[in-house]
Amino acid sequence: MTVAFSGFLACLLFVEPRQEVKLVFAPRAGSSVAKQADFSIAFRSITTEVDGNSRDDISLSPLRLHTSVSFTDTYAKLAEGRPQDFLRNFTKLIGTLEAPKMPMEIGGFDALSGSAVRFVWSERAQSFERRLERGKARGLRLEELVEDMDLRAFLPAKALKVGSEWTARGRGVMDALFGAIESGLAAVPAEHEKEAEMHKFFLRPFRGLGNEQVEFSCTLAEADSSAPALARIELKQKDSFELDIADAANEYMGSTTDSQLYIERLALEWKVDGKGLLSWNTAENRFEAFDFEAEVEIDVLIEVPYSGPGGIAGSWKVRIHMEGIANWSTKVLP
Repeated sequence: MTVAFSGFLACLLFVEPRQEVKLVFAPRAGSSVAKQADFSIAFRSITTEVDGNSRDDISLSPLRLHTSVSFTDTYAKLAEGRPQDFLRNFTKLIGTLEAPKMPMEIGGFDALSGSAVRFVWSERAQSFERRLERGKARGLRLEELVEDMDLRAFLPAKALKVGSEWTARGRGVMDALFGAIESGLAAVPAEHEKEAEMHKFFLRPFRGLGNEQVEFSCTLAEADSSAPALARIELKQKDSFELDIADAANEYMGSTTDSQLYIERLALEWKVDGKGLLSWNTAENRFEAFDFEAEVEIDVLIEVPYSGPGGIAGSWKVRIHMEGIANWSTKVLP
């Protein structure tokens, strides 16, 4: 028994410690990678209250939003840890909204289909310059197109061992989550006013807030034994935050209608609990797949002040509570 234990101890002493892994973005210059990014959010429960009273006559569920963007990135030049010059060819963009008995396409979401945009790094501006190389998308807001669809924002800054943890947050994380949606909404033409305004007054403020508040806990997991060239990053997010867009809503109504209605509060309180997995191709130094699913609760809180004869004053209070599941999936196509 003593001999067996001594032999076991000797083995432990001579086992080589796990090597550190450095995950970097460095695909071969001139290579092309076809990708598809999908996002959906489906609300299984939506309830409405007006001044504390439930309104069963106002039915919004089921409600589902789905977007899908297919594109190919061709990397002409690379810098350390990022592209320097690359061309993005958009092949197909789909955006649908399914409301009760009323499925519809998001107007203008596919405007970039068949177009190509070149991204070139500017040392002077320390950002990417964008130009339309092919296509006829009218009113395209190039500056709003997300560059990092390679999910580089989730990578650790240094080499780590399996089991190591780090935190990912900031603009790059929000780009990873909503970059594909931006690709569709940044090209929505002016005639699709509702879609364009949804982008301006909701998605952009939400992403701006998320830069400061959305945070992911990342863990370097064991490599996939069936695919030894893939490293896996486990992702977890559990957070809550509030977005107040009353000023933006009042600005919108003031510029587009004659209404004197004033919104005192328009807040969206988010609760998110999700987990997922990012697979990184260590042979080609690029991402391979990203899947993330989250339970989502959203409370929309609206307060509108009113006044009447005899000095009567108060406010209408509306609360919409939504519960559902959000799914993100980005993958490299064959």
